[in-house]
Amino acid sequence: NKNKYLFSKDDKEFFKGKKILVTGAGGSIGSEIVRQLYKFETEEIYLVDSSEFNLFKIKSELNYFNRKYKSFLGSISDYNFMKNNLFNLDLDIIINAAAYKHVGIVEENIEYAVNNNLRIAINICKLGVKYKVTNNLLVSTDKAVKPKNFMGMSKYLCEKIYQIYSLLSDKNKKFVVVRFGNVAGSKGSVLPFFQKLIHKNQPLPVTSRKATRYLMSIREASDLIVKASIFGENSKTYVLDMGEPKNIYNLAFNLIKFNGLSLKNKSNPTGDIEIK
Repeated sequence: NKNKYLFSKDDKEFFKGKKILVTGAGGSIGSEIVRQLYKFETEEIYLVDSSEFNLFKIKSELNYFNRKYKSFLGSISDYNFMKNNLFNLDLDIIINAAAYKHVGIVEENIEYAVNNNLRIAINICKLGVKYKVTNNLLVSTDKAVKPKNFMGMSKYLCEKIYQIYSLLSDKNKKFVVVRFGNVAGSKGSVLPFFQKLIHKNQPLPVTSRKATRYLMSIREASDLIVKASIFGENSKTYVLDMGEPKNIYNLAFNLIKFNGLSLKNKSNPTGDIEIK
């Protein structure tokens, strides 16, 4: 339904004259959130990212817009960086899309990665309360539900941090959590990973023929996060509707076919790409 995520006149009015901070603004989700926000008549958008290259990419794109924005290069896990550079801006909204999200990398760097994710959440919440930011939104993941890995555990704890601070906030100030699943096409997600292997003519690894994942597009995820910043209520966690889960084996098979190649298996030993 192409009209599902269109914004109404009231939605656009909500952002008029607002000062909005987006952390992780150069990432897959953060950069798309910024693109969506540029549809509105915001007062100013502030971009924060620890990656110089990611910040350069989104800045290069935004230079085509005749709108005000300012970028900050630094780590949101550094409290003094946040306090000295960001919280004299009289912010209305903070959308926190900054975190280490790749499960394998977090598992290999548990102490540093988990500490980083928690510090980001604590710093934003602490300063959000201190400087009376009206709307604080955390971008979370369905991996935070009964977490099976340290990335999911860190996001679960980040959600709890936001919920605790929601109890400390003034009336009409809110802390909202938005949780969704795998974003197709985001950096490190399964589709570009499979596509890269196909280009190298390498086998596609699938954990099981029965393995499934909820998938949504970057555009859907970002639009719905922006929507939640409008309608979300304090201390609430919102789970986005991602439709039916997709079978990963079938996804891999179809991607091979869409590339004009054939599946290599026992019945077709001369095929192009194998699924392991």
